[in-house]
Amino acid sequence: MKFDYYKFALVSILFAIIIGALYSAPQFFIRNFLENNLKVDFVTRPFISMADGGDAYFQFARNFSVGNFPSGDLFFNNSKPNVYPLLPPVFLGSLIKLTSGNVSSAYILANFIFPAVLFLIFVITGLAVFRKDKLFSVLFGIVGVLTPISLLTDRAFFNLDNFLNIFLKNFYPGVHTYIPILFFSRVDYPLLTSVIYLLAIFFLIKYWLNPSNLLAIISGIFCGLLFYTYFHKWVFVTIFIGVLLFLSILFKERGRFKSNLILLFSFGLTSIPYFFTYFKLKKVDGYQDLINRLYLEVGRQVNFSAWKNYVVYAVVFILIYFVFYGKNKSKFIFYTSVIISSFIVWNIQVIIGYVPHSDHWPRAINPFLFMIISDIFYTSYRKYSDKTIRSFKIEKIFIFLVIFVLIPFLFLKKVINFTGFIKPNLNVASEFTLPKDILDSYGWLEKHGNGRAVFSDSFVTSIYLTGFSSSKPNLPWGGAALIPNYEMEEYFIKSNKLFSVPEDVFEKRLRNGKGLLCRENCSSHYIDENIFGARSYLYQLYYKNVISEGNKDIPDTKISELVSRYKSADINFDYIGSGLVYSGPFEKVFSDPKFISDKRLELVFKNSSTEIYKIIK
Repeated sequence: MKFDYYKFALVSILFAIIIGALYSAPQFFIRNFLENNLKVDFVTRPFISMADGGDAYFQFARNFSVGNFPSGDLFFNNSKPNVYPLLPPVFLGSLIKLTSGNVSSAYILANFIFPAVLFLIFVITGLAVFRKDKLFSVLFGIVGVLTPISLLTDRAFFNLDNFLNIFLKNFYPGVHTYIPILFFSRVDYPLLTSVIYLLAIFFLIKYWLNPSNLLAIISGIFCGLLFYTYFHKWVFVTIFIGVLLFLSILFKERGRFKSNLILLFSFGLTSIPYFFTYFKLKKVDGYQDLINRLYLEVGRQVNFSAWKNYVVYAVVFILIYFVFYGKNKSKFIFYTSVIISSFIVWNIQVIIGYVPHSDHWPRAINPFLFMIISDIFYTSYRKYSDKTIRSFKIEKIFIFLVIFVLIPFLFLKKVINFTGFIKPNLNVASEFTLPKDILDSYGWLEKHGNGRAVFSDSFVTSIYLTGFSSSKPNLPWGGAALIPNYEMEEYFIKSNKLFSVPEDVFEKRLRNGKGLLCRENCSSHYIDENIFGARSYLYQLYYKNVISEGNKDIPDTKISELVSRYKSADINFDYIGSGLVYSGPFEKVFSDPKFISDKRLELVFKNSSTEIYKIIK
């Protein structure tokens, strides 16, 4: 038995290392190509794409790596709290510190370590769920990490196209998918958040199937940690635990009463520190505006837009009933609690009157759903595994297909995919770098900026600066800055005024760049975000009403108000005091200020496209 255990552990670790390599290899090869062939620096793609403000977790992680814990406001001072979860930046920040402050190296390292860890968590969860079936547990882990099925479980059954795209394209090597980033690669969600979430799921199911006071404590701790990891997952698990304990009483599971109370106590105790931060946040003037910018749906209407999800949950519940009711009471209660909780969270606004980002609920539900559907398949398979088809046992056929078809196909597809990046397409590779001039200027700011305020009229510059240096940009990003909308607008007005942006250009920026022609340096793909992003960087989802309606343009009345304020604004360097002025390619898109002739400024850095000036008091 011991030999089997160690052999299985070694095989699992070997698979984990291979999976880590498959995740990190494309970026590693792209980095090698950029640095050795094109002689430019590798920059992680989330930064380049500017998704969610360049994935703000990078900025908070870097903040942590230089000693700011908990990571406070990115744009003002660290005494201000932030609404972003605490733990993912701690994970990534530790890797940034390990790589001597190199965010991109930390990203590649994270893509090696955490997919491997996720695989092992999937495996131990499988051992708990599938009666210690080693082969099925490994398969559960491989499918869970090398495909997006655990993230998109419900969506896979919405229609035939979804089913084929999620299943066939990820299993069949003949379908070419040239992708440099695999499904769990995005660092905040799902990579880092999934580590804690899957551990919470593992300990919950482990506790429920083998109740003990120790497992109750550990389950409560990991569930409580979700508060510091991902809000929607914490809410879902909170409701799930409530439903689970209610059903345990309803089904007269009296032997669990004490351990259930311990679970609740452990869960609540772990969550308490966050509530202090929450109440501290609520007292800050800009809290409500920030929450609205991150998107808060207000109303008590039932969410009918999720009807496809409801159908999937209903079908899964029917299967749960037929497979587990009267046969495995513990699993029936646990899985039924998941389904009931899924219906509740989609309509939690009916109870409390609001909900943040209702389209994020599948992120919390689908890992549970993936486990349930896998167990339904496994239990049904076990029931008929001794049956024969043309003299062959079903079990032997299944084992053959898994070992010689399914697993090889999955790995082969990923191997074929990453080998394409040994010499990557130039267009793909260019998505992983920034011009050398820009990176050199950020390096100078990190070395000589001393954390001073940096003035720019570009949101893209502001976001990059918080990721590559310890500087505090004067132009905050609305998705992270804990200030009211009016102050956001004032910073935008002042920055444009300082850079002598023409009034018509200022207005066009507010109209999502419509009619705005780039002055120079407009050939690169990342420039588009600089031109068209003012609305989203200022207000995020503030003007989004309902999911089905999408993002709204800034209302004409608001634009007229801002243009009027811009015309009357009187701001100059004498007023703003000390700091640095940054003028690079992103800034020169909108204006051409003659900073070099301004006697209130001293040129302290210059290359072919970028200048940095010190404001002289």
